[in-house]
Amino acid sequence: MAKKAKAKKTAQRKARGTKVPMHAVVHFIRMLHDRKHAAKFIAHAKRSRASITVHPKAVKFVNTFLADHNLQNARTASGIDVCPSTDPWKCQR
Repeated sequence: MAKKAKAKKTAQRKARGTKVPMHAVVHFIRMLHDRKHAAKFIAHAKRSRASITVHPKAVKFVNTFLADHNLQNARTASGIDVCPSTDPWKCQR
């Protein structure tokens, strides 16, 4: 019975995911872009319907940063990609 409880606890831990600092995500995305893999990653993520859950504090941080740097139009809303370019760093809208 102890083994079943331990296995269930491990499965729950895996289902929760991993906490990753935002700067690490940004570095990862920039690395993809620098190595010319961003378009492949975006296409694969869309095909597999990959998604992430963002903590409300992180959303507030991003919104504040965008507002402070006059970049409000660079964000996406409702899962719609507003950037017309395949290059994520050239989104000017």
